[in-house]
Amino acid sequence: MKSTDTEVAGRSLVGRLGRETSILSLQNGVDNPQRLRTVTGHPVLPAVVYVGSEMAGPGHVKHHGGGALVIGSSPRSEALAQMLRAADIQTTITDDIERILWSKLATNCAYNALSAVAGISYGPMLDVEGTTDVVTSAVQEAINVARACGVLVQEDLLEQILKIPAAMPNQMSSTAQDLARGKPSEIDFLNGYVVRKGAELGISTPTNRALQVMVKLAEMKRKQ
Repeated sequence: MKSTDTEVAGRSLVGRLGRETSILSLQNGVDNPQRLRTVTGHPVLPAVVYVGSEMAGPGHVKHHGGGALVIGSSPRSEALAQMLRAADIQTTITDDIERILWSKLATNCAYNALSAVAGISYGPMLDVEGTTDVVTSAVQEAINVARACGVLVQEDLLEQILKIPAAMPNQMSSTAQDLARGKPSEIDFLNGYVVRKGAELGISTPTNRALQVMVKLAEMKRKQ
């Protein structure tokens, strides 16, 4: 499920979960675990998913690469990781899941909106003059907000993000896929989240704001 449906899906689980049941959040964004805990009252394990895929048709998921999971440390994480590894899913447990969540968020802020509005995959993006500057600005704003939230991302994050188009040239962002299928995007929980937190903390985020608005305008056009 998308971040737009977190509370609705969480409420639908209430009364259906065992007393000791934990929830694993395999979602984009950084605040889904907290939102799920609020509506379910159950422990929620945050996770970051490293996979490139697309919905190529009804019931058809096309895999472009990756598939590893990183899950937050908790008393139940090891048992869960063992189950996932038994299913041949590469799973790592970390004590620093907030840093990894913010790093993934910064990556989404860099490319999701651009891929969606242009309707193109990652590969050719950086060939267009000025795109690297936009990506750099969006990532730096996300890093600034993360730091203000007490989260320090890795020093080479921007460098790693700029390598993604070469590593995954045929991947369309999840936001681009949402727009193509006429579904609501998660942009308010990606670039929009950086904008909201930045406003709360007095940090300017004009690039992320512009990218958020671009996607919202594209959504409006499709509705019309």
